[in-house]
Amino acid sequence: MREQIKFSGSHSFSVFYYAENETLGVPRSKDSVDLEIASNLATQFSWRKLDHDDVDITRLEGQLFIDHGKHQVLSGNKVSEMASRKKPLLHWGVPDVEKLLTVLSKMGVKGSVERCMSDAESGSDEIVHIHEPSKALIEVRATRTVISARDEQLASLIFEAIGNLTDGI
Repeated sequence: MREQIKFSGSHSFSVFYYAENETLGVPRSKDSVDLEIASNLATQFSWRKLDHDDVDITRLEGQLFIDHGKHQVLSGNKVSEMASRKKPLLHWGVPDVEKLLTVLSKMGVKGSVERCMSDAESGSDEIVHIHEPSKALIEVRATRTVISARDEQLASLIFEAIGNLTDGI
């Protein structure tokens, strides 16, 4: 729609374009902003504490409205299937690959670990080669874990196993 909707530079409001499953950065106009959250959304919060910081986080699905410096989050009409299942969408931490292999083994998934040296900053990378029930690859790095599998069901099992070993919301 971006190409179909054009605004002249003379309007008094900002336009942000976004895509599905993309994080949208909203610039701050001042150091501290109050955010009003609809009560039906606020009662659904399930707070998680980050281990390394004194910060609590939660997942929220709604519509963000910014009008004349007032910020509001209101409940949307559509609740996604993922949100209704309450499974974590975001995980953090580096999974221990030996524990990952143990969890996967209990799920009927067999694999082996390959340790690789990378650059000095990120330390060592580990690659888990999945052999059964079908082939897959799990790249575990300091900043991310990548699952590569043709079998969607196997990828879901791996995602679930990693979710059991890391924190998430």
